[in-house]
Amino acid sequence: DHLFFVVGYRTTSPMTSLAQSTTGVDGTGNAIGIPNYATRAEERKDIKLDWQINTDNRVFWQYNKTESKRRNIDYPTSFGYASSTVESLSAQNDTFSYVTFGYLGQISSSLLLSARFNQKKETLGGPGSGGQGGTAITWIDAQSGTLYDNGFFGEDGDSRPIRTANVDATWFVDGMGSHEIKAGIQLFESKHNAANSQTPTNQFIYFNGFVDPTNASYAIANRNLVVGDTSGLTYLDVWVPTFGATTKNNINGYYINDKWKVNQNWAFNLGLRYDTYKSQNDLGANNFNVSDWSPRLAATWDIFGNNEWVTSYNYSVYVGQVIQGATDGSSVVGNPSEYKYSYLGGNPLLRSSWSNTPYQVYDPNLYRQDFLTDPNLKMPRMVEHLASVKHDDGKGTTWSLSFSKRTWDHLVDDFYGAMDVATGQPVISNLNDSKLKRDYWSVEGVYQHRVNPNFQYGFNVTVSELKGNYEGGQVGTNGQINNYGSTNIPMDRIAPYGFLAADQPIQFIGNMTYTLPLGPGQMTLSGLQYYNGGAPYSLTVTSPSLAAGGYATTFTNYVAGRGTQRFPDTYHTDVQVAYDFPIFRKLKAFARLNITNFFNHQLLATWNTSGRTVTTGLPASYPTNYVLPFTPAGSSFGKPTSAGNYLTARTLNFAMGIRF
Repeated sequence: DHLFFVVGYRTTSPMTSLAQSTTGVDGTGNAIGIPNYATRAEERKDIKLDWQINTDNRVFWQYNKTESKRRNIDYPTSFGYASSTVESLSAQNDTFSYVTFGYLGQISSSLLLSARFNQKKETLGGPGSGGQGGTAITWIDAQSGTLYDNGFFGEDGDSRPIRTANVDATWFVDGMGSHEIKAGIQLFESKHNAANSQTPTNQFIYFNGFVDPTNASYAIANRNLVVGDTSGLTYLDVWVPTFGATTKNNINGYYINDKWKVNQNWAFNLGLRYDTYKSQNDLGANNFNVSDWSPRLAATWDIFGNNEWVTSYNYSVYVGQVIQGATDGSSVVGNPSEYKYSYLGGNPLLRSSWSNTPYQVYDPNLYRQDFLTDPNLKMPRMVEHLASVKHDDGKGTTWSLSFSKRTWDHLVDDFYGAMDVATGQPVISNLNDSKLKRDYWSVEGVYQHRVNPNFQYGFNVTVSELKGNYEGGQVGTNGQINNYGSTNIPMDRIAPYGFLAADQPIQFIGNMTYTLPLGPGQMTLSGLQYYNGGAPYSLTVTSPSLAAGGYATTFTNYVAGRGTQRFPDTYHTDVQVAYDFPIFRKLKAFARLNITNFFNHQLLATWNTSGRTVTTGLPASYPTNYVLPFTPAGSSFGKPTSAGNYLTARTLNFAMGIRF
């Protein structure tokens, strides 16, 4: 009755596997299509200790560690390339661990104290990770984008540790009703340490198709190398990662909140929070240092004071943050240097066959993406109004109806200025931009009915709309709207207002649970029915290069507005069959079968939406009546191109074990 413990161990045995095929082409342009299995093995360990020292003091400690090993990861497809053989796929070993310390204490009859410290260690990759071609150089066909001989990344890990701490005090006091006043401090620190080796050898060789296109061989001898080329058809690409560099983000929050119950009918919530944000690059320089306030206010009216009819209204402000990527952009963390060398002739696997001097260099140590931050910068924020009514008839039926409206303001974007003569890079300023918009509303209904102690059912349905001209929200998720200076690109081409990618017009989830005494134990049958509205997408093409004008090389041109097209609605049913029975005292056995997509509906959920890249024809000054027509990038437009375009097929997961 003083010390409580939990010990757990979980492993996937056998490992999970998913049938797939490589996506690249051979010398004749025909699909190589080598079948293989993407596999994943995972091992998880858990332990928790909870010590009730006495009636007033409790401490707890928890540790979790998960290690996963994945093989045959098709990273090429994710990055716009194609895989050829199993060697061009990648392996990755990931490690995640979590540690928590906590204390709960009753200082007096009206004062509680809580303290908690958490640390997460996350390492993506590491020994045993990277391309599966051993020490071979990764080759890329500049014409088809197919990878050969090896895959992406090396064995250096990507480390992303996070530490948080929270201390708060809760004071119970009477006065014009009862108050539960909580005040506290939250500290958050995230770091990023990554060299980001691009391949096991940190080298790519780009080649210009095949010497004999009629020959199906994709051997090195049949790869066409153009001597002296600097146009991107043939070159040696050498990446030099920087090891040991670290960036850091800190968020400190201070808050006070009063849950005020006036009487049986009325209750209020009055809260205020203040957050400070600071980020540092690998040199220790601050590139963001901002702060903001966010109030939280609510009123609840229990009409009859018996929880039968309850209405509420909430006004809340949520402040955004600086994402890690914004800090990394001004550092060498995850940004290796790149050197491109032209081909001289001879054996391409020998370094002497390539030029000594690179014809193009990118070195983040020299060309750091420096951000000029407005000293009056305000953090992006979301303001929410939420009104609801709930009813409980006391006989097993409950329902609620709520309306939510959210608007975003103070959105931040990167403004590209004139080129810095010394670095050849544009000067980037982070500013609040009133042109950026995001708007959301929803109506949500929830119904639940308990027929008897063994059977209940219900549903949740949400109708909503999300519109805007900006997919971002946090500092660092920047758009293209302010990247092109005086080119006069009209808003309806570069950042139209319309349905955003996360818009979901309807979402329905029905639920049912039936419990049946059976033999020495209990069987439970449950089901979930999903119906999801299709996501929007836009018809876009990539513009010709604007590099000659000193701007970002291209931009995404919206042809017919934003989100004017829709993927189809989808639906599926999940079922669970579970059985529990006692063994001895607190020892129980269980078995559980989960069936996802029970009816195995092979529904098409998405398809290829790629538009072509326009390479010529853009005037130096973009006139408002200039139109880039939409043309599909290929014959696969509007068609599925992988298993990922469909709902996941019927999946069975079985588990059994003992609990105590």
